[in-house]
Amino acid sequence: MVKLKPQYVEMEEFYEIAKDLSNKYYDLFGTRDYSRIRAYAVVNKNRQDDSQPWWSVIQVKDPLCDIFEVDYVFKLFLNDWDAMMDKNKYLLIADALLSIDFVNDRIKKFDVQDHSLMIKNFGLDYLENSESPDILRDKFEWK
Repeated sequence: MVKLKPQYVEMEEFYEIAKDLSNKYYDLFGTRDYSRIRAYAVVNKNRQDDSQPWWSVIQVKDPLCDIFEVDYVFKLFLNDWDAMMDKNKYLLIADALLSIDFVNDRIKKFDVQDHSLMIKNFGLDYLENSESPDILRDKFEWK
């Protein structure tokens, strides 16, 4: 069986939402340089199963980060993105942005401890929960 090579599309909406989050919650998201972040969605494949993460991130190292002027690349699956409610998309991007430690220039581990802010505020199932708050449209106080 031939393995299907992923095809990607750049996620312009990701950047718009990231900037909106930064403007609304500057203390939490405002210090990031979004011009050096890229987001792409796989268009011809689905997530293999529910145990696979909704998104992933890689850190681009020297010399490629300077050549391509990008430090971090996020990957998601377009079918997941399209099926999500807008408010859950905002939470996905918030979680993704919080996964980068800009002070130490590294990606945080993908575990409960490093994603505790999201879990504390929204519970474990915030990407699928229709009761999750709309952090862009409504007033929300982070714990």
